[in-house]
Amino acid sequence: VLEHIAMPLYSEGLRVDAAEHCAVRALELVHAPGLALKDTGRLGVSERLRVELARALVREPTLLLVDEPAVLPQPREAQAFYELLHSLAKHNSIALLIASEDLTALRGPGRVRIMNLDHGRLHSTDSRRKVIALADRRRGDPQ
Repeated sequence: VLEHIAMPLYSEGLRVDAAEHCAVRALELVHAPGLALKDTGRLGVSERLRVELARALVREPTLLLVDEPAVLPQPREAQAFYELLHSLAKHNSIALLIASEDLTALRGPGRVRIMNLDHGRLHSTDSRRKVIALADRRRGDPQ
């Protein structure tokens, strides 16, 4: 797990000990320091998600894109993962963009803007209720 998380830093030329130190820090951020020496092939679904999240965080991004995080079998595990995502964003100054059909993944503390795409129109939940028409790819003009 430690090598897997540190891999992006190895490829950038960071020394092994420095990369692994960053990987340990990323595991601590996702509340999974005990996974560092585990074999990636022996991880459960929840553990794999945390490891992949740590790998995404190891380079200290300012924007985190998460596509359909609701792959956890237990609703309680999914809720804990959503809370972790929102907490990481809030406490580490990371902009968080989640694409999901599950609205519970999108609800979090602080400034949250939920948008939905419906028949080529992007709707926002902000106070302006702005609607953005997207181009029709078949004709190239907005709908």
